[in-house]
Amino acid sequence: MGKQIKNIKDTWCCLREELFVPIVSIAFGMLGSLLMLFIEKVGMANEEKPEWFLLGTVMALVGCVMLGIITGMISYGQSFNMMVTMGRTRKEFYIANFVSSIINHLLGMAAILVFAVLERGFGGLVYREAEYKAIEGFLFDWRVIIAYVLGMAVLRTILGALFLKFGNKLMWVFWGIWMLVGVMIKGISKAMENKNAVMLWLLEAGKGFLNLAKVLQVLIMLAVSAVFVLFAWLITRKRAVTV
Repeated sequence: MGKQIKNIKDTWCCLREELFVPIVSIAFGMLGSLLMLFIEKVGMANEEKPEWFLLGTVMALVGCVMLGIITGMISYGQSFNMMVTMGRTRKEFYIANFVSSIINHLLGMAAILVFAVLERGFGGLVYREAEYKAIEGFLFDWRVIIAYVLGMAVLRTILGALFLKFGNKLMWVFWGIWMLVGVMIKGISKAMENKNAVMLWLLEAGKGFLNLAKVLQVLIMLAVSAVFVLFAWLITRKRAVTV
């Protein structure tokens, strides 16, 4: 147990450079706050009931997700090659890397929440005459925090393992998925308008999940995450070190 804790500590020290992700994301958030200030003071200057929301927090969250996925996916292979070369077993690397990822994303989420509180306070002083649209309340739900931290760690791990296996070929897969989504968006919108049976079923399934007990929701998220984590491990455990 003590050895594994030391492995996690050493791995986190190697991955702490990834903490630049929430720092850059907060910078995006500040730009979003300035953009909101410009929109409210200039774009809505003549509005009878101007409105504002935490645009900076939204931009910071999106930035944290996008940068976290990209850096996590790329650094996975680099960390794997370095640590296994230095004598770690693949199992030791995998466990330490996953736990370190959870720590980093937990810190990132904490930074987002702190920024949300600060932006809310700033907006309360600056936009006294404007109506506040609260869209960020879900961020402080403990289920959302768990879903974000665990989901990002799992996504980073599975994508990292796939990138370790397929290399740059995986980028072509992403490009294909992106193109496919772009083509399907119009069809999905039309299906929703026409009340397509499949789309209605998906919507009802989503509502059903949200209506479940909170503990049961978390257990389902843990079960799904466990499947993906196991799949990523099956890929990682047979990979050879490449220098």
